[in-house]
Amino acid sequence: NTDVKKTNSNYSIRTNPIHEDKLILESNESKDFNYVIFNEAGQKIIVQDKCFIDNNTLYQIETKKLNQGIYYLKINDKQSSQTLKFIKN
Repeated sequence: NTDVKKTNSNYSIRTNPIHEDKLILESNESKDFNYVIFNEAGQKIIVQDKCFIDNNTLYQIETKKLNQGIYYLKINDKQSSQTLKFIKN
């Protein structure tokens, strides 16, 4: 399910749409997380486990494999789940 939901989490994408081959994720908390990138049809494109973001730092996600289009980044950590919509130009 790729419905855009936000539940008590503090992730954001720095520039959207993204023009380069990386998506920059921000968080105001240090935490372990994993993520899945889905296309508009709901197909999993990229799956990554065991990631870590430090407080007020940036996490880069490689998007070179993605064609232009609309995608959903689903982020899961121990406390919450959040889905962010982004566009790759």
